[in-house]
Amino acid sequence: MRDYVAGALVANAPMWLLNIILQYLKTELSFVFLGLILYFTAMAGSAVAGYLLERKRELGYRKTGMTTGFTAYALYAIYLTVVRVRGGVLEDLLPLMGFVIGGAIGARYREIQNRI
Repeated sequence: MRDYVAGALVANAPMWLLNIILQYLKTELSFVFLGLILYFTAMAGSAVAGYLLERKRELGYRKTGMTTGFTAYALYAIYLTVVRVRGGVLEDLLPLMGFVIGGAIGARYREIQNRI
């Protein structure tokens, strides 16, 4: 469990920085563009975390990626609740998908890299 929390922290670092920056740009960005930025940033951070966790644990990309993604989203939701910046359903759904898919992609990449 300790490894997954560490992975969630790694996955959330870009999202936290992005949320700080977006507070100043939110009025100038369209809703679709904002959603895409959140999605791909969550995916990138979670892919790095999934890769690193799979390198350490080697449990398979499904288990590592999914657990990393959901743990990262849970930490992200707690962060948004604490700073009181919770958005609507779409603003929560896109980071959730990004975290889970990114974690699976990063873990799968590591698994493929092991075979070579």
